[in-house]
Amino acid sequence: MLEKRVDKNFVKNGMYVSRLDRPWTETPFMFQGFYLKAQDEIELVQRHCDYIYIDVERGEGADQYMEMLPSEGILNTEDCFEKELPIAKDKFKKLSEEFERVMNNIKMGKSLEINVIQSQVNSIIEGITTNSDAYLLLSRLKNKDNYTYNHSVSCSILAISLGKELGFSKQELEDLAIGTLLFDIGKMKISDNILCCPDKLAPDQYQLVKNHVQESIELLKSTKGVKDSTIQIARDHHERFDGSGYPRGKKDKEIPLFARIAGLVDSYDAMTSERLFSKPMKHEVAVNELYTRRNLDFNEELVEQFIQCLGTYPSGTLVELTTGEVGVVVQQNRIRRLRPKVMVLLNKNKVCNDYFPIMNLLNEIEDEEGNPLGIKKSLEPNSYGIDPEKYYL
Repeated sequence: MLEKRVDKNFVKNGMYVSRLDRPWTETPFMFQGFYLKAQDEIELVQRHCDYIYIDVERGEGADQYMEMLPSEGILNTEDCFEKELPIAKDKFKKLSEEFERVMNNIKMGKSLEINVIQSQVNSIIEGITTNSDAYLLLSRLKNKDNYTYNHSVSCSILAISLGKELGFSKQELEDLAIGTLLFDIGKMKISDNILCCPDKLAPDQYQLVKNHVQESIELLKSTKGVKDSTIQIARDHHERFDGSGYPRGKKDKEIPLFARIAGLVDSYDAMTSERLFSKPMKHEVAVNELYTRRNLDFNEELVEQFIQCLGTYPSGTLVELTTGEVGVVVQQNRIRRLRPKVMVLLNKNKVCNDYFPIMNLLNEIEDEEGNPLGIKKSLEPNSYGIDPEKYYL
């Protein structure tokens, strides 16, 4: 992100508004982080703001800029992936281990240690604020045998990333992250034979699974220090825009924003994860499915913001280059989404490399023979027997 401050009189169509000069909740805008597409949107900005911040890498620039204050700086995190990844690995591991321990304690009838969850989540938020790509990459490293725990952690990271994109405050990110991490806590009361069943569930078994919502509510309500926002997310993240969800059949704005976000990332992560009874979808297949369900399952604007947040090739996506080499996307280039950084794993003969160079496609535009270099196609997860954890870490 490369931010510039713009006076309201120089606002125009095509700009990407990354921040406002006031809390977004004090304005009529649904999200902070949006493109200006119409004159009435420009007039709305001019009516409520004296100035805005625009991301000039994602949208149109202005004819004139205001001087940035020293405390505001210019955020550009493109080159910090290699530095951030080891730190992210440590934070991600601690969150995953602590979350699994806390959930296993609940299975044994012990209380929820909400203070432990809060501490680990705050550490992750700090990291994602610096560089979300490292955490999105790590969130893809989950196996089907530990799906319930890994799914919750991955959803929390996705929710933080989307919340960051929408301009949420640190406190809002914390509330969203904790609620998303704990939204399925009631499943700890359900037998593993049902949760891990590789076959289609019988109607009575499926009803037991749906009952996890009420179990979650009761567990959270009985825990001192749990916020209402956390309970709302657990209660409503299975509700859908058109009223087809459960348990109450709520519609549209009857569903709190945090619960809508949690439901969206829950669906995406489920589609792109390997489970006992299903193979993971490719990213583009999953987002296409979400897009076809806009204003049915989820609000259209929220779906579009989520797709924009992840980009065409999210971190962790396996790709084949035009050279025939195979790699994994480790960091997006915000300037040109189709030319990310790629860690090359296999050579053109599909044989594992002795070391894994990172290729920045923004700068490297030709191969050794002078031919155009780029991504030929994305690949199915686990293609060529690639074990994500073995290679990426």
